[in-house]
Amino acid sequence: MSYEKLLEVCTTDRQRDLVRAVEAHYGRVVEAHQSLFGNTDPTNSNRIMRKLKSKIQDCEVKDSAEVAEIFRQTDVIKPAILPVGKKVRRYILSSCQDETKPDHAFVRNLEAYAEWLGDCEIMLSGFTYNKSGLEDVERRKSGKKDQPSIYHKSLRKYLNNGQSRLCDGLLFCGEMNTLPTAVRPLSGFETYTGGDWGIFPHPKIQLEAIATSKFERTKHLMTTGCVTKPNYVKKKAGIKAAFHHEIAAVLVEVDVDGSYFCRHLCADKHGSFYDLDRWIKQGEVTTGHRIEALNPGDIHHEKLDPDVALSVFGYDVKTRTITTRDNLIDWLRPKFTFLHDLSDFS
Repeated sequence: MSYEKLLEVCTTDRQRDLVRAVEAHYGRVVEAHQSLFGNTDPTNSNRIMRKLKSKIQDCEVKDSAEVAEIFRQTDVIKPAILPVGKKVRRYILSSCQDETKPDHAFVRNLEAYAEWLGDCEIMLSGFTYNKSGLEDVERRKSGKKDQPSIYHKSLRKYLNNGQSRLCDGLLFCGEMNTLPTAVRPLSGFETYTGGDWGIFPHPKIQLEAIATSKFERTKHLMTTGCVTKPNYVKKKAGIKAAFHHEIAAVLVEVDVDGSYFCRHLCADKHGSFYDLDRWIKQGEVTTGHRIEALNPGDIHHEKLDPDVALSVFGYDVKTRTITTRDNLIDWLRPKFTFLHDLSDFS
């Protein structure tokens, strides 16, 4: 039983001192009692430790009500993908771990944001993680080695463990079941999607630009983040993975002309998140918020791309003047803007 959990249910300093002493004496209550109170009767200390352990067991019984709200996946649920047409389509993509509780606040905020955006589909790809070799032994003994994965009940309607083409040039690779402890989850996928962008389910956020031929469109690969809480074996790989675990998702916007835009939605410790000038908190969406900072790409004024200049700064390259306020700077109103590589020196 975890001494951290025992400390959490302590209500007095005496209880806390006793738990720390028991931990220091490797679970031996009598020796811990003697170190604190001398050679007195340890009966009371034994009684205190039993009560604290009983409290934890009561809490675990209450938690089991939520753990029971899981379903055994038997069919892959693949939502219908609407074709690019008369209106903008949006998708919120993320991942979830089997036999793990979701971050309910974040899921609630994703649902609220999807409803606020309209025509927005939430897709979650489930991944598996074997926390104990004993589990495999038991499955082999019981003949259930290939039993289906288990995911939380509240996530069932969003599961999509297949590959989905969101539009021409963009794939959601929900079929990929990559270990959550992978240090570089995108490693080896550089050619997996051909010339298309690829979004892969994984709790660690990674973004990678892939080199393409001079006259071909650009290509990026990215991972999604996760909607379930960290749940890892406490060894080197698991501890590192827990550090990099991100409660997050990817928002994809597909324009009526087939253009697509992808960006991450990263939660804070309360499950709230920002997207552009919007803040999504406790199931409500508010707008008009300033962003903290904006770092535009290399400017290289002599070779500044006209479309980029207009969309980021509202700047007309030909006339060298600001011609529109419909641009990123004026919409997002960053508190800080980092401008660099102004000169080209070619």
